[in-house]
Amino acid sequence: MIKTHDNALLAYGFARKACDLTNHADFITKVDTTGNMVFSYTCMLSGSSSTPGLGVVAEYTDGTIYFTDRSNKLMHYTPSSVVTTTISLPMSGFNSLISLPNGHLLASASTSANSVYVELDTAGNIIQQQSTQSATRKIIPHPATQSYFCLTQSGIERISSNLNVLYKFNYSCSDFTLQNDTIYFTGVDYSQVTPVYGFLDLSLQQLYITGGGSRHTYPTGICINNNKVNIIATARPVLGQIGSIVHYQTTKAGILTAEDDIGILNVKVNNIHPFSGTCSQEWVADADVLVKNTGNTVVNSFYINAYGQCAWCESLLHKKFAVNLMPGDTITVNTGGFYTNNVVVVGTPAAYVANGLWLWTVPPNDRNDSFSQNDSYGTYSNLTGLTASKNLSEPEVFPNPFNKTVDIIGEELIKQLRVQNLSRQTLIDQNVESFKTQLELENLTDGIYFLEIKTDKSTVFWKIIKQ
Repeated sequence: MIKTHDNALLAYGFARKACDLTNHADFITKVDTTGNMVFSYTCMLSGSSSTPGLGVVAEYTDGTIYFTDRSNKLMHYTPSSVVTTTISLPMSGFNSLISLPNGHLLASASTSANSVYVELDTAGNIIQQQSTQSATRKIIPHPATQSYFCLTQSGIERISSNLNVLYKFNYSCSDFTLQNDTIYFTGVDYSQVTPVYGFLDLSLQQLYITGGGSRHTYPTGICINNNKVNIIATARPVLGQIGSIVHYQTTKAGILTAEDDIGILNVKVNNIHPFSGTCSQEWVADADVLVKNTGNTVVNSFYINAYGQCAWCESLLHKKFAVNLMPGDTITVNTGGFYTNNVVVVGTPAAYVANGLWLWTVPPNDRNDSFSQNDSYGTYSNLTGLTASKNLSEPEVFPNPFNKTVDIIGEELIKQLRVQNLSRQTLIDQNVESFKTQLELENLTDGIYFLEIKTDKSTVFWKIIKQ
């Protein structure tokens, strides 16, 4: 994502169906300063490859955009996203792309032999090129010195206008930015698995570096705003497979700190039962989770997470809870029903052993967690409070009682849902074409309601309770 000359945001990437390894679609989207979409354009299909063509983009002051995916196609867009030309280039594997004052493009790309810096005109002709030791993921120009700072796989390097390397800073950097002749960078100290922040001069000499913050945290981006350093990172608990996005903010000469901390003390499974899905054993679970504020700040929000994987499909829980939890206090929250294939059931209702039901919580207050080792909790066997297995042809309705939403899943295709009050007045009549869906019922008053579920084979009725 880049900031455009009219202060909008230009995002580019790829999208695919959750469980589909084909039909990857590259896209480019522009959003203005008020959050309104200016345009969104699907650029090309990357085919059946499991590695989509994540593209790179450059923008000129008049709003003209040049875009390329990992193939050798360079596409020219007008400011309104109309494609005017598509050019085949003599190389592929583009990793970065910027516009130059002379109207040319500067890119990092791959040839059959190595990685290169290459200057191109807008017709795709090579003006000059130089080999480089590794692919460059980001380029920032420095007009005053007519040079460029480049983020490579081995660190940061500065190259001249003729693309020769002038200076190098060898460190495991994940991102950098340039402000007032100072390079600010972030990365990972892999010996401690902690984030790192520092800054360099124009000769890439280290002026300052600090680390810490929290373990198992991997920075992905850095920017300077109002003289504050902002770092975005992915935090991964020791036992969790899916991370959460966290945020650090410090002064330019500050340190990385993490005062917020929350962890899971216990998980009580209230309900778990199988249903027929992509895999032979998939489950719906519901659990009460005991969490504790082990930090020294008030926790106003946190997420409960779960993860399971079946083939190429994923079953996820990522639910946010708004609380007012003082340091040292505990609270029990309910997950509600969620899909997972990552459970253990021994005995009733079935005998099935997998990897366990793992839950974890990050990040408190949408920032960062100072101690990730207490985030996770796993339940292995002898789950209590289990419901008996139902006939899988009968739709599952949960949670019941409910607060805001009701989930419905079944083996038969759900065609229609109808909600009535005790006087049999129809409040909701909704057409559906899915095996699982969710009803938004937050606006209903507390009380008892009738839920009619029509499938392609049958009609069933449920009594549901709002409280």
